Amino acid sequence: MRALRLTVIAAAALGAFALRAGAGSPPRVYNQIIGTGQSLSTGMLANPPISVTPAWPALALMTNLGVRQVIDRGEVHELDPNLITGLIPLVEAQTADHDGETIGAGMTFQINELALEHGHPPWPVVFSAHGVTGAPYSMLKRGTVPYRNSIATVKRVTAILRRAGFSNVVRAVTVTHGESDFILGTNAAQYAADLAQWRADYDADVRPITGQSEPVMLFTDQMSTYTSPVLGAHAAARSEIPLAQLEAALNHPGSIVMVCPKYWLTYYRKDGAHLTSRSEELLGEKYGEAIEHTFVEGAVWKPLYITDAAVKGNIITLAYHIPSPPLVLDKDRVRDPGNYGFVYHEDSGAAPALSAVYLDGSKTHVMLRLTGPPGAPPGHRHISYALVGSLACGGGCPAGPLSGPRGNLRDSDPLTSRLDGGDWVHLYNWAVIQDFIF
Repeated sequence: MRALRLTVIAAAALGAFALRAGAGSPPRVYNQIIGTGQSLSTGMLANPPISVTPAWPALALMTNLGVRQVIDRGEVHELDPNLITGLIPLVEAQTADHDGETIGAGMTFQINELALEHGHPPWPVVFSAHGVTGAPYSMLKRGTVPYRNSIATVKRVTAILRRAGFSNVVRAVTVTHGESDFILGTNAAQYAADLAQWRADYDADVRPITGQSEPVMLFTDQMSTYTSPVLGAHAAARSEIPLAQLEAALNHPGSIVMVCPKYWLTYYRKDGAHLTSRSEELLGEKYGEAIEHTFVEGAVWKPLYITDAAVKGNIITLAYHIPSPPLVLDKDRVRDPGNYGFVYHEDSGAAPALSAVYLDGSKTHVMLRLTGPPGAPPGHRHISYALVGSLACGGGCPAGPLSGPRGNLRDSDPLTSRLDGGDWVHLYNWAVIQDFIF
């Protein structure tokens, strides 16, 4: 089992790391990651927490206040930075405001486990979460209390590390977000621009504090809760926000990274909008894979997404960026919503229907058969995937692999969860929510 094997060999890696701390060794670097967003970033309802035992006590750290620096409760609280007095091994905990497991443990543990597996030195990391339940971008952006709290935390962490002989580099901001901006009607172009501005502001504000030359990158995922009944009258069959999240990454490939969609994860059964503790941990592991790939392996992470579409008669051939070939149409882990989540539409009065979806012989392309050739010219034809959901569950449909907006396309990523065992042990890359125009 992966976790057991890593436990056996981790001691050697930690010993080597400790040796490099001796006299005459070069300055050591900790890599700080700032978490922000709304309730899914704070682990709301993700209880009981899973990661309650330190897995990498010298390499995955949080402040003495915990993963979250202030209590959430959907309120804005100012941080007293003087309360941050040290760094301790990262673990998750249930708090009085119903927050539990965040992506922090899964992410930071996964980074170091992958670095170890790939033969790289340890990657010491400090993580802190600064999200607020229900907060749109306007409540989290530069100048707001949560943003100032995160900057104050960077200052304190940098000072603590310097006193101990370490330097600090803020590598990334993780953003798990989008639902409130969807409710407010933020359009795709504006939300994509907001993500780019978010990253630019953090880059400008933290680099003078740490003295780093490295740019700050933004890592995000796609929301898929817009059909959830908890949204009431705001529930809708589709949303532009997940498209904007992908657009931001594609338009800023060196600074914004799309980690994955979230439709393959399990949501809290009572509201269909918040992740279970197990799913928060698994999402964190996918963040860890993307971050390790980007910073340790040196190649910016890209998800599974459509890159091109070719038409020949009534057949459309979709090309993909595939992290780990081959492609698989998987109906076991995600319930088929029809045509594996693919929808064809076009800007014409009589679009042909989508009659079949299948893989080519090499399992590197998706083939779509229409009832006739496309009737619209190039630039007016759309292939959407995992975008269109149903509201026919009684006031809306819970997000997730059974009833939310979803699709069945994944790759064959060999990575398995550090949790080991269970139906979700495989950490495949599921195709992102997309509306591809060709």
